[in-house]
Amino acid sequence: MRPQVETDSTYQRLQHFFAGFAFGYEALGQFLLELVLTDPPYVVIIDRTEWHFGRTAVDVLTVGVAYEGIAFPVAWMALDHGGGSGADKHTEVLEQFLQVVRPDQIRALVADREFTGSDFLEVLEERKVPFVIQLKVGRPVGSASGEWSLPVRMFARTCGVQQSSLLGGRQGSGGS
Repeated sequence: MRPQVETDSTYQRLQHFFAGFAFGYEALGQFLLELVLTDPPYVVIIDRTEWHFGRTAVDVLTVGVAYEGIAFPVAWMALDHGGGSGADKHTEVLEQFLQVVRPDQIRALVADREFTGSDFLEVLEERKVPFVIQLKVGRPVGSASGEWSLPVRMFARTCGVQQSSLLGGRQGSGGS
């Protein structure tokens, strides 16, 4: 790309190039994974991000392997809109990632509150992907039987800064 060329022209050239370009995403993901200087079990990050290419917003959902504070992308998809993405897209990019990394090679999949939809959490459990996901403070959690539930903040209030607590047994989470 030449810096003296208009951004829109460069963007159009890239679009034309990639429109006729095909490659195996699984092979590309495996190649990218081999560039990361860490071995399994991996800490895996799933996140959605928005970049701007000139005036064009590019919304990307990505799954990567964490190494020394950086997540190296292994699977991703461009979204056709800004804002949040749903469990169907989360599942699709996760399945793409699982073509490269087996669930038993994952120490934990880490995500923020955007990824707490019950459908996506069920997919993680079905695929036996261990996960650590931030919950909203008001989200109800409790026994898997559904006999009782309390908001997350009730469980977290006993923890100090930089402390954690583990709920015993199988727990359920309400909400979407």
